[in-house]
Amino acid sequence: MKLTKELKIKIIYTSLIVILIANIWKLMYKAQFMEYDDNWGNLIVAFVIALCTNIIIALLWFKMRYIIKLCKWQTVLFFILASPITVAVVVLNYHFFFGAIIKN
Repeated sequence: MKLTKELKIKIIYTSLIVILIANIWKLMYKAQFMEYDDNWGNLIVAFVIALCTNIIIALLWFKMRYIIKLCKWQTVLFFILASPITVAVVVLNYHFFFGAIIKN
């Protein structure tokens, strides 16, 4: 069975989005177990990864729009679960999401 170009794009894009979402949430979760500077470093790295991913998605929208249209549900999933706004909301409400307080 030969994979079509569209299927290859979907597989690669979906895999990357899932890996990015998992890494962002892993960084945010692990922050509760670290000391002051390290935990905020994790949260900042999660925010920067989310921000860079948003920029890449925006570039894809302007340069290769067909990829975003082909993988619209994966993109919506990313914006719901791991956008910079989501990361900021989770950080500001850390106790609600993870049941722990970030060490100061």
